[in-house]
Amino acid sequence: MFLGTNFSDYLLGDSNSHLIELYRTVAEQPEQFIEMALPFFSESYRSQERFLEIRSAFNEAKEGLLRAAQFLYLNRFGFNGLCRYNRSGQFNVPYGHHVCVPSFPERKS
Repeated sequence: MFLGTNFSDYLLGDSNSHLIELYRTVAEQPEQFIEMALPFFSESYRSQERFLEIRSAFNEAKEGLLRAAQFLYLNRFGFNGLCRYNRSGQFNVPYGHHVCVPSFPERKS
C-alpha cells in the first residue's frame, strides 16, 4: 500500500525479511525489478516443475534483485498466495496449480 502514496519518509516494518526486501527493491530499483520479474509471469513458468526450481533457487539465494523477483513469483504462483517457512527457514509453500498465468502486478499508465 505504501507504494501508492507520496510521503517524504516511510517506516516499514514486518517480521518477514523477504517481504521487506521486496518492498525495498521495488522502491529503489523499480525498472530493474520489473525487467527481472516480468519473465517469470509467462506460460513457461506455469508448472510445478518450474515453481519448485524457483523455490529451490530462492531458498539458496542470499539477497538481491533476483531473490525479490523470485519471492514475488512464489507468492503469486504458490498455493493461495501463502507465505510459509519450515523450521529450517526455507520457503515451503506448494505450487498453486493455476489455470492461467497469474498477472504481473504492474500498474499500467
